[in-house]
Amino acid sequence: MIGRNILRVQGSAAAILMVLTATALWRMGHTYDDAHRHTLNAMTTTRHAQAELRQHTLMIRLGVLQSYDPLNDDITDLRRAQVQMKDWANTVVGKDDAITSAHAELTLATELKAALVEQYTSQVSKHRNSLIYLPIALDAWKQSSETGTSTPDHMAAAQDLVRLALTYNAAPTEAFRAQLAETLSRSEQLPQLSSATTRQSWTLLLRHTRIVLDVTEPLSDTLDQLLEPDISRADQSVHTAYMTAYSGLRQRQGMLRLLTYALVVVSGLLFADLILRIRRLYASLEQRIARRTHELAEVVAGSRRILDNVSEGLISVDLQGMPDSQASTALRKWLGAPGDAESIWQWLGRFDKELGQWCELGWEDLKAGFMPHDVVLDQLPNQVELNDQIIRIRYSPIIDDEGNLQRVLVIMHDITRQERAERKHAQDAEKLQVLMHVMNDRAGLGDCMEQTSDLLDQLQATTQDPLACKRHLHTLKGNVGMYDMQSMMACCHQIETRLQVNNTSVSLKDIEELREKWRYYEELVQPFYQADCAPSREAAQLKDIAGLIEQRAPYARLASTAASWNQESMALRLARLARQTQHTARRLEHQVDTCIQDNGLFTPLHTLDSLWAVVPHLIRNALDHGIEDPDVRAALGKPARGRIVLATRRAADTFVLSIRDDGAGIQWQALRDKAMKLGMPHTSRSELEAVLFADGISSKDTVSQFSGRGVGMAAVLQETVRRGGTVSVHSEPNVGTTIECAIPGIFHSMERMVG
Repeated sequence: MIGRNILRVQGSAAAILMVLTATALWRMGHTYDDAHRHTLNAMTTTRHAQAELRQHTLMIRLGVLQSYDPLNDDITDLRRAQVQMKDWANTVVGKDDAITSAHAELTLATELKAALVEQYTSQVSKHRNSLIYLPIALDAWKQSSETGTSTPDHMAAAQDLVRLALTYNAAPTEAFRAQLAETLSRSEQLPQLSSATTRQSWTLLLRHTRIVLDVTEPLSDTLDQLLEPDISRADQSVHTAYMTAYSGLRQRQGMLRLLTYALVVVSGLLFADLILRIRRLYASLEQRIARRTHELAEVVAGSRRILDNVSEGLISVDLQGMPDSQASTALRKWLGAPGDAESIWQWLGRFDKELGQWCELGWEDLKAGFMPHDVVLDQLPNQVELNDQIIRIRYSPIIDDEGNLQRVLVIMHDITRQERAERKHAQDAEKLQVLMHVMNDRAGLGDCMEQTSDLLDQLQATTQDPLACKRHLHTLKGNVGMYDMQSMMACCHQIETRLQVNNTSVSLKDIEELREKWRYYEELVQPFYQADCAPSREAAQLKDIAGLIEQRAPYARLASTAASWNQESMALRLARLARQTQHTARRLEHQVDTCIQDNGLFTPLHTLDSLWAVVPHLIRNALDHGIEDPDVRAALGKPARGRIVLATRRAADTFVLSIRDDGAGIQWQALRDKAMKLGMPHTSRSELEAVLFADGISSKDTVSQFSGRGVGMAAVLQETVRRGGTVSVHSEPNVGTTIECAIPGIFHSMERMVG
């Protein structure tokens, strides 16, 4: 080991010496001469550009050159030559403080010239524009004088101003300047013109005359400053500093050449010694290779024995997603070995295309390294289903000594038996819950079964109407959820999510899937509804009427009691809703008290069945949107337990159902923001209520199995309006919300029967 380290040090030293030698020889070659020549050429170009700038300035001053574009070109040439001069000088002599200081002075002088050129350009533009405008303005004044819109004083003043301005421009003497200034001052004191158009033209004439007066003299001063030789002095300083540095460099090159010869000799000796050592090392290399190969074969054989005898599927994958060739026997049996040049997502995509796509996206995040690898690995697909197997996938990071992720160990388990047992347990628990509802609320569950069958028929009949489909589907989910039919509820929720993502309607395949699940529940509860419970109810009704006859009750009371045989008690209906409310509250982990106010009301039997089918939407909204958590209610000074009031009353011939809660109230601002995004009216309270009952809009930002899709309120409004009724909303922040459904004509048939 020590000899190998010495050999490595000597080889490194020899390589370093050779690099130094090559570098020294290269720097002493023609490169410096070429760079020096380019530097001198750049200096010459700088001097030529200075001479061009001075010559063009003199030509403009003498009137020979009318355009100022050559001045800009000269400045551009100066800047380019100075940059080249700096770059080549740094290449030859490196960074030198004297050259840097001189070049900074030259750059400053050039930028001052550039600023003067820009100033001159601006002055010339303003001056020329004013000279062009003055004759045009004078012609306009002559025409206005003919039409009588200008005074003789203004006309005479305009002629004097234009004549003196043009004369002063041709011969900018002090005498002409004084005359033009005096005439301009008298003109500015003339009375104001009555016409707005003429007054504006007169103002422009005075302004452009002032520009000719004020700009002519600064133009001459700017040209004088451009002729100053400050760039030449700075250029000479750069040249002197560079030549001084270059002379010192030539002296150092001579010393470096002698050092290079010495380095070459030392390098040769080191290489000769290295070659001798390599020959001695090579003599024993074959024996070492054979020994290491045997040790490696034993390691591979041991790893293979482990992979052949573990029950898990094991394979390692690099950060590029390429699996190792060594995989456990269990994994090969389940999924087969990955092909050559086949990534892990392509391999898994054979069995589940969507799973392969998610795996590819996750591996891209893993390779990018933006997030911790533990977080990314947790988000990778964790399960693949084969024909008769369910394989659970885990990912274990392989870390090096410095904590960097090198590879990923993919571990697979066959969880088919465990998964089937869990599904069977969930199915049995759901069956028990449904049967408990049969015992506790047999009539209500019977209504739910009938309503769900009707909703499935309506859903199939409205497949071409996406909004109606969403309402029926949401109502269906709410009905089965009230009686813990979890599989049916989950299926509805999945279909709703798919419809929202793909923006499509319910397909016949979806309806068939729902009917298949629904048949399971029908077969489950059918034996409990074969016996008819009507005789017991009829016996009670006969007992009531017999008692009234025995009491010799009035005819109207007997008729009313007889008519009630075909009526539904709101006390029973509201009690059923109260039980459903408590059940939903427990699932949402809310503490709620339910109050019933039926007011002794009866309605014709089955008349309001379609309304009762959508009322659970109002209850779920009150629980999920309205009732706050206990700590929030305590902070607001409310009781920890919420309160929901279910009430029915009669107003003339109208049936009124009221759902009231003491929760947070409707979030009108959230509805207003969503209406703004969708381009819906949102200024008045009535417009916001229309948004509240619109399809697909909810004040809640998240979607759950209970609310958040914006379909339930639309279903309530549609059913009420279909029956000729109205829905009213009263809500106060942190006080609560009351929603009333009023349906007219419900008691008309009852009154006919009694009469």
